[in-house]
Amino acid sequence: MANDVKTSIYPDILILCASTKDSDNALKAAEVLNKAAEKAKVSLKSEIHLSGEIRGHLSYEEIRECKGIIVATDTSVVMKRFAGKQVLVTTTSKAISDPDELIRTILNNEAPLTETIGHSKKEILSGKEIREDDVLVKVMNSLGRIFPFLVGGAIMQVLALLFRDSDLPLYLFFLTVGQSVFEMLTLILAAYIAYTIAGTSGLMIGFVGGIIAKEGYSLTWLNDQNTVLFSSGLLGSLIAGVCAGYITVFLQKLCSRMPSSLTMIRINLIYPIIGILMISTVMFFLNNFLSDLNRSFTGFVETIGLNDQLLALIILLLVLVISLVIPKIIKDRNI
Repeated sequence: MANDVKTSIYPDILILCASTKDSDNALKAAEVLNKAAEKAKVSLKSEIHLSGEIRGHLSYEEIRECKGIIVATDTSVVMKRFAGKQVLVTTTSKAISDPDELIRTILNNEAPLTETIGHSKKEILSGKEIREDDVLVKVMNSLGRIFPFLVGGAIMQVLALLFRDSDLPLYLFFLTVGQSVFEMLTLILAAYIAYTIAGTSGLMIGFVGGIIAKEGYSLTWLNDQNTVLFSSGLLGSLIAGVCAGYITVFLQKLCSRMPSSLTMIRINLIYPIIGILMISTVMFFLNNFLSDLNRSFTGFVETIGLNDQLLALIILLLVLVISLVIPKIIKDRNI
């Protein structure tokens, strides 16, 4: 980078780049903006939001002393910490195609100022505001996808209770539909957790982990195919989703220096093959323990007299309570 034209130890311009699709757009936008700043002979620092991490966090002092901030993003990001500064919000595509204009806009003081209500130095330095909001948004998104399955499956099984003692085939109909929805829930849960952690690249790896968790495949079964398989249930799918997400993040970091021309090879070849091998190995190993744990839980539920329909009713009530509480939490936090 060229020498700074001013003596300040802080960068002239700050950039924040983020993308929902893959880390490539965010990284590419940061790269071209850095080159444009170098050509304009101004110093620049970038904060890049990759799946599951924030790289190069912008400090309180850097935000306070900079001339302006360029936010190149395809998703929502926290803007409150930039209060009082000129901020130019654009897309990663615009940043990649015309970085010189963005740099020039900041240098000419042509970007709009943000709100003047800021946050404390302690909050910004620690990154607490960013991490909490980001995690909460991910939880909200996950629940938004999982709730329909929980509610739909629970209602179907509760409806089955109404026809349990009748001769109508409706009991079997509602029961079968409800159980089918709950069976799919394990796959959806694992896939979507992986997605919230690593983006779309984690979906397939999460699905594979969810399938292995649902079927209960384990090292014991590999050594003896006569072993009775037992699903590791929702706990197994949750762990599978988390493992799949961070496996994908690891692969993204590992391949982050590959040229952009190899993006399709990385996404369609490296991630699926290595990701499947890694999540399968992890889940085959963990399922020995997780299946036993789920079997014990199922036995306990049966011991206290909770059948599938009553358990579904409890789940439905819990979902309704959570759906009432969470919006209040969001409102109180002003998210």
